Amino acid sequence: MKFVNRWLLGISVLALIVAGCVDSGNEDIRYKQIARSWVEIKAIKDGQTTQLPGRMHVFLDNMRYYRVCAVNEVNCVSASDGEWALLNDSTLQTRFNTEIHIYTIKKLSEIDFWVEDRGERGTVIQMKSR
Repeated sequence: MKFVNRWLLGISVLALIVAGCVDSGNEDIRYKQIARSWVEIKAIKDGQTTQLPGRMHVFLDNMRYYRVCAVNEVNCVSASDGEWALLNDSTLQTRFNTEIHIYTIKKLSEIDFWVEDRGERGTVIQMKSR
């Protein structure tokens, strides 16, 4: 019986230590970093760099998403009301109209946002904060 009590006490102490190390009150910093306007600057596909016309992606902190086509962009549909979400540490999903886009986050900072479009294998898009 003493062994069981010690074992339970040990497990309880371990659980308290782990709970103390996890700060569940802090919002994930990635949501704050992404929630802003981003302008596409360039794309890299198959090692070739191309300049992009400046399509804008707007990620709001209430998980709403808007895509604004560049003035001279052909075959682009603006997304007036969509949603975005982080599926895991390195995966971003945007959804609007009937389209779902899934991106792998390559780099994320206050001014740079690099994503790889999983729908177009090998296409990495660089965006700058606006």
